[in-house]
Amino acid sequence: MKFGSWNLGAGGLQYNCVVLSSGPEIGEMTSASSGSSELLSCTFKVKATCATDETLCLSGGCSSLGNWSVDGLKCLKRAKDDGSVWQLTCDLPATCKVEYRYVLAVTLPSCAPSKSEEQRRVIKEVESVQRSCVITSDNETLTDTYGTAADGSSTRPDLGFLTKQQEVRIMLLRQKLEPLTSPLVMYGQSAAPAVYTPHSDVCKVRVEPFWMSSSTSDFDQRAASPPVQAKTQVSSTGRCKGPSPHGRDDWVDYNIDDVVVFSTQTLDSGCLGFRLHVRHGKSSVSSIGTLLPEQYMQSSITTVTVPLLSQQQQCAGCLVVECQVVKPLNKPTDLSRVYSSWDTSKCLRIGHRGMGSSEKLGKDCSAYMENTVAAFTAAGEVADMVEFDVQLSSDLVPVIFHDFTFFTRTSDKQRHEVRVQDCSLATLQTINMDTSYQPPSGTKFVRGPPSDLSHLGVCDSVLAQARSVSTRSDGVFPTLEEVFQRVPEEIAFDVEIKYPMLDYDPVDVCTSYFDINIFIDKILEVVFRCARKRFIVLTSFCPRTTICLRRKQSTFPVVYLSNIDAPPYEIPNDIRCASLSETLAFAHAEALPGVACMAGPLVETPSLIDDVIMNQGMLLFTWGGATNNNVDHVAVQVKHGINGIVIDTLHRMPGPEAFALNVRRAAPLDSCKGAKDDDATSSQSCCACS
Repeated sequence: MKFGSWNLGAGGLQYNCVVLSSGPEIGEMTSASSGSSELLSCTFKVKATCATDETLCLSGGCSSLGNWSVDGLKCLKRAKDDGSVWQLTCDLPATCKVEYRYVLAVTLPSCAPSKSEEQRRVIKEVESVQRSCVITSDNETLTDTYGTAADGSSTRPDLGFLTKQQEVRIMLLRQKLEPLTSPLVMYGQSAAPAVYTPHSDVCKVRVEPFWMSSSTSDFDQRAASPPVQAKTQVSSTGRCKGPSPHGRDDWVDYNIDDVVVFSTQTLDSGCLGFRLHVRHGKSSVSSIGTLLPEQYMQSSITTVTVPLLSQQQQCAGCLVVECQVVKPLNKPTDLSRVYSSWDTSKCLRIGHRGMGSSEKLGKDCSAYMENTVAAFTAAGEVADMVEFDVQLSSDLVPVIFHDFTFFTRTSDKQRHEVRVQDCSLATLQTINMDTSYQPPSGTKFVRGPPSDLSHLGVCDSVLAQARSVSTRSDGVFPTLEEVFQRVPEEIAFDVEIKYPMLDYDPVDVCTSYFDINIFIDKILEVVFRCARKRFIVLTSFCPRTTICLRRKQSTFPVVYLSNIDAPPYEIPNDIRCASLSETLAFAHAEALPGVACMAGPLVETPSLIDDVIMNQGMLLFTWGGATNNNVDHVAVQVKHGINGIVIDTLHRMPGPEAFALNVRRAAPLDSCKGAKDDDATSSQSCCACS
């Protein structure tokens, strides 16, 4: 274990956190592991108000505190005379600085009574700011308050992440109550459709979980089902700034322009069904539909049409819901590093795809090919961070490339569009890619790859004249691991996860795409293995991907990329992208620290920047070449305290002094509450991860 700080980039950024390492470094990392073998008894006494199913736990950087492992949590016990006081006595290394943090765990119900309480205990909340102590005498007592540091500042409890449980999400998004127009077979019987016309686009919905029958001997039909949390992410009435939580038995108002999510975390998703209760319009009579595990677990994201039955067992219509199952990482991250806060004393200069997009800049195009190691290294000389796009090859290797397809040309002048997902890493690194954005006259465009990809690795004179390049000689399609290894560690990364959006991207790209859990796990596996001291931000335009990134880890901040006011990029079927208010509501609902939006509207109305950062308590970044490549427009954003700007023309931008913010404004981590927090990090840090 190594405790320390380091600088990032030319701006002198610091990143304070703990890094887990392997090999010979372990023995020389901390006094707790390399100092005296003497152990002293210590009692942790903590003030914390917890629910009956919650347990306060401790995790830290020594063996007696579990070495930060999620499976090594040390549970405190409630004091007999005061249920709000928790205690734990353990042995700690003498005269050594020991880092630790408190974790709030919850015991989930299970349909299998043979599972012990420890097997059902999962993380609900984590203190994002580390504490430390030095024990100098035996039988010392440490007195703490959960969520509050010794100096009275907030330790900003974080939402936590999935460890062994799965999260099942049932979402209503732009779905009407539809009448059934054809005979329907339900429960083995054919039923004639009822004549039903929705009173309006408004209804009330309640979701009730229940255990399905099981062939396993330890199945308990009477076991308590997990609670379902209902929240309105985006509301067409009132433009909510965050989630509108509802109790387990509450009816939730749903409008055609709302986004309502019912979610639960469970250890037994294969045995968990849901009853959907729906009241139409102002009626007090409800219809009921049943959502079965085999319906919502067909894949990680599934759209299900749920038939509704009236109380007379007549067909009353149907409700279309989107189901998403978020699974934990195969190897959950430890608790040594948790994103805590962002220093807003400067605006980050972020190099778009390195030194800029090669497609849109024309004569201003950088000499470096976009999304290459050379471009990232060059950008690190003039930027604080570089942005790049990650997707998977057909053999599940994370590679760097922006579009889901690329072009190649054969000797008969046919130009083929090839999906990245159809090519193995070996093919991507040998194929000749046509990078000409204005192909020569006479070129025939052919949708889809040639029947045989093997011959495309041979470059002939026709291809050479058409600006076709060997992908390896120009560094195109580098792997994510290669980028981590070859780009200097002091250069921060903005890693954009490229997953197709069903409402926007071409159908042929979305068809048979990778399962979203497998896709993200493969990328995060490389990120965690190679991150070391590097500061990293994870971003995505896809709301479903953003949710997965946030639920699977708490180490790196997740920022939602929004397409608002960005024709032709807008996604009309997803209201979360309809405007800045909806984007912020989604970010608050999912406990994201910030959003990244198109720069144009913010430059036209700079007061929006002040509102997002000051009143909404969010980090705010911008993208958009036409605006962010203009020095004057960049200056407007910096003046109003923008947190980061994605730029193509880095070579035309002023030096780092022009990006210093006059007013220090700390964006809090606890975005779901919108609270502001002015404590925190050093004025030279872009982020603290403690």
